[in-house]
Amino acid sequence: MTTMTFTRKDPPQWLLDFWKEIDDKTFGKEQRGQVHLLRMGK
Repeated sequence: MTTMTFTRKDPPQWLLDFWKEIDDKTFGKEQRGQVHLLRMGK
């Protein structure tokens, strides 16, 4: 059996920007912070 270990890292800035754009269009800017915290597991 093969074991693979993953290390959690912060997402790259381009991905955060992409999520922000989608969140702004989907939820509106006022809810973006709440969605971001959920996505980051905080």
